[in-house]
Amino acid sequence: MRTEYHEQLSALDRQLGDMCGAAGAAMRQATQALLDADVVVADQVIGDHEQTVAKRARAEKDAFALL
Repeated sequence: MRTEYHEQLSALDRQLGDMCGAAGAAMRQATQALLDADVVVADQVIGDHEQTVAKRARAEKDAFALL
């Protein structure tokens, strides 16, 4: 039981790390789009937002399950 809990906790840790990395990349892209007035990149960042929302919801669900 304890081993399974730690494995799930490690998976959540990786999940949150991936999510933070993706959010950081989105911030870099959004900043570059703003500085370059690049509408295509800005639209891509906006379009990718749904994936970020889904990742957050999944992480929140997993965190509550661990609690």
